[in-house]
Amino acid sequence: MRAQKLSYLQRKVKRKKLMLSLRSRSHGSYRNKERQRDAETNKILRSSDSYSNEERQRNAVAMKDLRISDSYRNEARLRDAEAKGILRSSDSYRNEERQRNDAAMKDLRISDSYRNEARLRDAEAKGILRSSDCYRNEEMQRNAEAMKDLGISDSYRIDKRKRDAETKKILRS
Repeated sequence: MRAQKLSYLQRKVKRKKLMLSLRSRSHGSYRNKERQRDAETNKILRSSDSYSNEERQRNAVAMKDLRISDSYRNEARLRDAEAKGILRSSDSYRNEERQRNDAAMKDLRISDSYRNEARLRDAEAKGILRSSDCYRNEEMQRNAEAMKDLGISDSYRIDKRKRDAETKKILRS
């Protein structure tokens, strides 16, 4: 039999079916590639699991070290507790020291009258110092005049530098 000539619509439908089948095949190959990629990532994850196991082992060793150092800490705490016991026994010494300090404070209260006298003397000395402020003011004025003279000599130095720079330019040319 001879092949029948297909109409335009029949050819269009056949072409659509063919294209759909091609697309589904290519989509299937995409899925296969995706599965391959997933398998590779699973392999990588498994290899990283071995790394994490090694890391866990290292952490376990570190924890053992920490437990050992905890026993050292406990020993240090025991030593501290013993030292505190010694300090508590020295409280009697502290009480004696406090009593001595109280006696010294009483002596200081007695010497407050001496302090008041010293304050009066200090106040008189401050009065003398205030009267010498006029001398200080005169000295400041003299210093200000000297600074003005220095300012004049600074301008002289600047002029000299300018002259030196000009002579160097002339000598270079």
